[in-house]
Amino acid sequence: MTNQKTNEYLMLREEIMYDLKAQQKCSTFAITATITIIGLALQTTNSVCEMYLLPYIVLLLSAVKVNNYKTGMQKIVGYMLANLESPDGFYWENSLYIFRKNDENNTNTIFKNVRSFLETQEFTFMAVICLILYIIMLIRAKPHFIVLRAIICVTLAVFSIVIIFRVSMNYWNLNAKDVEYFKNTWKQIKKQQT
Repeated sequence: MTNQKTNEYLMLREEIMYDLKAQQKCSTFAITATITIIGLALQTTNSVCEMYLLPYIVLLLSAVKVNNYKTGMQKIVGYMLANLESPDGFYWENSLYIFRKNDENNTNTIFKNVRSFLETQEFTFMAVICLILYIIMLIRAKPHFIVLRAIICVTLAVFSIVIIFRVSMNYWNLNAKDVEYFKNTWKQIKKQQT
């Protein structure tokens, strides 16, 4: 591997690590902000039920942001597989890609599915908790209960949960199928350039 390719490879590995750390920070921020808002709503005696829906703003934006980081990582790994790695040089991403592909094909246990859901759907989980708390507070506040307002809020909350869930579906860091897509795309780009 040439010195230029080695430097590019190491730079891209650093970019992957940056994206991983940025995902973690974004996720930590979203969970902390959600818990803070829920805690504030629980402590306020005259809190408006809609306070429990405020975290949806943070959760939606964070889900999209984390998805962008993960997609960026997959593009980088696809590029590395297509252009930089070879058996006589760096081969980590290629080995990891083969491992993930074999793992996805060979293990389909309930434990793995539950684990992957919990790993990738933290924003969905938090959004459902907020909706449940909102409904509980609506029921407790019967004198101030306005049906149309409740229907609109619950509909928006459910719609938001669906969006968060859908965005979070490709949260697997470096899913083998997604990496394969980006690897093939980079190979096509390389052919077009030559």
